[in-house]
Amino acid sequence: MTRVEADVLIAAALIGYVSAIKMGVNQDNYTTETRAGNMGQTLTTESFTLDNLDAVQDEIEGWYGAVAKPYITSHREQVYKAALAEAEAEFGKLLETCDEGTKCREEVEATMKKNILEIWQRVLTDFKTSVETSISETRSHVDVAWEKLVTCGEEANCCEYQEITIKNLWVQVSSYRTKIVEESSKWMVFEERRQEMWEECPNDITKACDYNVCYDGSERVACECAQPSNPPCPTSACSDGTARDVVTCGCPNDESEIGQGNY
Repeated sequence: MTRVEADVLIAAALIGYVSAIKMGVNQDNYTTETRAGNMGQTLTTESFTLDNLDAVQDEIEGWYGAVAKPYITSHREQVYKAALAEAEAEFGKLLETCDEGTKCREEVEATMKKNILEIWQRVLTDFKTSVETSISETRSHVDVAWEKLVTCGEEANCCEYQEITIKNLWVQVSSYRTKIVEESSKWMVFEERRQEMWEECPNDITKACDYNVCYDGSERVACECAQPSNPPCPTSACSDGTARDVVTCGCPNDESEIGQGNY
């Protein structure tokens, strides 16, 4: 068996190895999901979970004995038979022999078979070592790459705005929101005063419900306006998943200034 033949055999066996591993993997568990994020970002989640991970690991460990060794053994027999047929075709058929000649041929054939078995045993040994090394190196490369994959999620700057910009906008929004609450409260004070004046002089003052809308621009209901409520907070949840404070819109458990509502 030449070196080229050995290389072809190993390559073919490796292809079979990969195919065998794929058969044991539930490809549907390799999922990539995307969703829209803030400021036009696309958020991507990858999952490599295998429901049958234990079974796949067992298949990897047992593949050499169950697939590779029988495959190489079968291939060895094919190569051996083909080599004998090729020799016969090239050099001609063997002549008929008597007992002594037959014994001689049996000894030659036994030695030939022994030598061929040793050649292919080296192939099996080298191939097994190569496969074990490849599995180990694959896992090592995955471990190293996994650390980098984690870093991609932790250190990537997915925000196109500087933090100071976000903080300044939060200060402005909070200031406007506070003014809305204050002005609404003042409006209600004036409304209560107007109501008192009307009650004191019902014959001289028109209540004017038709054109006097409420502080938020809504129509009155039976000439009354609802008490001011806190304006809605941003729809985004706090970093820990809790709801924002309805008064300050802050996140009490958030470590940032913005989240705590310190404006």
